[in-house]
Amino acid sequence: ATAILALGVIPYGRNMTPFIIDGGILFFFAVGSTTELAVFMAGWGSNNKFSMLGAMRAIAQMISYELPLIITVLPVVMIVGSLNPDKIVAAQSTYSLGFMPHWFVFTPWGAAAFILFFVSGLV
Repeated sequence: ATAILALGVIPYGRNMTPFIIDGGILFFFAVGSTTELAVFMAGWGSNNKFSMLGAMRAIAQMISYELPLIITVLPVVMIVGSLNPDKIVAAQSTYSLGFMPHWFVFTPWGAAAFILFFVSGLV
């Protein structure tokens, strides 16, 4: 259910965003991190110390996988100056030099964030 809720803030086209939220990026990551709460409740609810330790280990892994994803979004948010996904998409819709798309992956910080995202996605 949280995955479907997170899809509500992603812009699918011009004026085609189901939920327009100013802090849409924060909402996306907040909804995506509710899985940690479910894992914690499952480990705690069994009333066993080993399952609680396993849940803590799983939560630590999940957080360590989410941190690089959050860090890769920071340069884009800093360049645009907004957490609204519609404004981020609109900022990338222009062209530089008349032919090259103005995507943030072509900026130095965006390229570094892309490499970090790619390497963290391989793990």
